[in-house]
Amino acid sequence: MGFADDFYYGQCKVVAVTTASADNGKTVTITSSGGRTWSGTMASKKCEFMLPPRDKYTIALISGGVTQFSTDFFCGYGEYLEIEVGMNKNTALGIKNIVNAGLEADYFQVGDQITFKENGVDATYDVVEVAYRQGVYGHNVVFQRHACLNTTRQMNASNTNAGGYNSSLMKTYLDGEFFNSLESDLQDVITEYSYQGSVGSQSTNLQTEEHKVFLPVEYNIFGATSYAAGTERTTGGAEQWSYYATSANRVKAANGASCVWWLSSPYVSDSATFCSVNTSGAATGDNASNSHGVAPCFMIAAD
Repeated sequence: MGFADDFYYGQCKVVAVTTASADNGKTVTITSSGGRTWSGTMASKKCEFMLPPRDKYTIALISGGVTQFSTDFFCGYGEYLEIEVGMNKNTALGIKNIVNAGLEADYFQVGDQITFKENGVDATYDVVEVAYRQGVYGHNVVFQRHACLNTTRQMNASNTNAGGYNSSLMKTYLDGEFFNSLESDLQDVITEYSYQGSVGSQSTNLQTEEHKVFLPVEYNIFGATSYAAGTERTTGGAEQWSYYATSANRVKAANGASCVWWLSSPYVSDSATFCSVNTSGAATGDNASNSHGVAPCFMIAAD
């Protein structure tokens, strides 16, 4: 049986989609591994293609000659794929598209609130910083849960800050069980965040911390180190997140009531305590085995 050049048995249907009306009229291109190119225009927030199967492709969204989004995908036999290519600040992949295009400052303002799902349930997150230390992390947006988790947690089972946050039970929980509770699209775009944190045990020495989900250091919240090692700022380069320049934003609640909430900085003057924020939004510290509020953070940064 013969087929026209543009028809292949078992072909793959690919639909480029967006939820942003502003993306209508933009160009979508798909290029195969062999260099063949298909082109279309976003209309009614989508653009459809029929492609030969069993090949690797690159899809791009182009506006005014500028590529705003590009990603690779594999087209299987008889497969149907929807690929979000738009600049949608309310979806995980849309946010990734925005930072990949270097447009986070055009779409986000500090204090914006975005809803993500945890175990299928909506949770509100604040934009606490836009383009945080861009020279280090590239284009990015930092998010933090608006309210603390409903369940308070210990930093450690015993009163120790040895090894710093990197050795804590909290770190294990947030990078493990909590991360796994997030919607899969969000997991796929969260950036591994790397910073310099104190090693604890009254030391001012720092270690590299790398986490998908993390807690802020004291300087991120207060623009000062009252109880944390000053080296987290002077050597580690921590900066205050713009959201917390407003002191009222430092007060957080769990189950509707103001609560003490944990920071990742070890308390530098003893070996039993981590820094925290009290119910009035002031800097304090508490024994690591105490149970307090947890307000997880994560960064979505450009590839």
